[in-house]
Amino acid sequence: MIHQYRFLTSLSLSSSARPSIALRYAMWTLASGISPSHKHLSPLFYLRTRKYAEADESGSRAKYVNIRHAQ
Repeated sequence: MIHQYRFLTSLSLSSSARPSIALRYAMWTLASGISPSHKHLSPLFYLRTRKYAEADESGSRAKYVNIRHAQ
C-alpha cells in the first residue's frame, strides 16, 4: 500500500531521493490495469517497468538497489 501524501511529496525531492522510475512505472502499470479508461496503457507500462527494473539490477547501478526497489 502506498501512502499517497508521502509518495506525492517524495516526487518533489532531489532526483536521488525520489522513488525509482521503475517503481513509478510499476504503480502506473497496476493502476492502468484496473482503470477501464487506461487499460490499454497497461502493456506499455509493464514493458517500461521491466526495462527500468532490469537496468537498475544490472551494471554499475546494482549497488544502489534499495528497499524502494524491493517494493
